[in-house]
Amino acid sequence: MTTETLTSVLGDVIRNNAKTGKLLIRAYRAGSHRAVTRFGKGLGYVIDRTGEELSAAQRNKVSGVGHRFVKFADQSVGRAAEGAELALERLYKGATAMVETLDTNLAKVEGPFASRYVEFATNVTLPAAKLARVVSDRIVEGTARVTAASVAPKAAARAARKPHRAKRVKKAS
Repeated sequence: MTTETLTSVLGDVIRNNAKTGKLLIRAYRAGSHRAVTRFGKGLGYVIDRTGEELSAAQRNKVSGVGHRFVKFADQSVGRAAEGAELALERLYKGATAMVETLDTNLAKVEGPFASRYVEFATNVTLPAAKLARVVSDRIVEGTARVTAASVAPKAAARAARKPHRAKRVKKAS
């Protein structure tokens, strides 16, 4: 049986939080892409429905503006998501380094009362840290399910079929 230390449990919590952050960014990117794409399709539908109200040149101009907007919005969301991922990586690397530094500094503590105090503080905080790890595990699992559902490609809607009705049989007269 392995002994769990406060730093190992905190490391697990930090890794779980990093996974959750990356999954949320992935879901944000996929959802934003889907929304922007739907906007572009809706704009195309509106342009097609205008018919005679707009000339062909006006329709092409509006369509071009719409396509440029969709491309710009999609690229902007991609850049924002990449920036958020980089910021999260830096944050979690810093937090991991801080926990490791804490572990190193606690190992250097000397003296009869100081070592007892450190041991007492570790024993008091370890159950809460383990609970935080359990909670962060569940949050990762739930976020993974939601992200998988939001990132998965949506199936095209099938046309509804008319219900089958039995033919009437004429009675012989």
